[in-house]
Amino acid sequence: MPTWESNPNATNRLKELLVQSGALLELRVARTCERFAAAMPEDRTKVRAERLVYGTTDTSQALREIDQLVHIYTEFEVGTRS
Repeated sequence: MPTWESNPNATNRLKELLVQSGALLELRVARTCERFAAAMPEDRTKVRAERLVYGTTDTSQALREIDQLVHIYTEFEVGTRS
């Protein structure tokens, strides 16, 4: 029995649905954020990227990652004029 993978119409439709959902763009954004955070020098400014997942954990509904959260933290000395 043939599977959906061997059906060109089914695979093309799946590709269309993936593009429409934005899932491929989400993966590109996530990789870009992670690369940005990793490329920052670790002097006084700290940069970290993390996944931001939306959904409720008390239901059987699957969670969906749709954002990246980039934290930028810097330290500075407090003096008499700060």
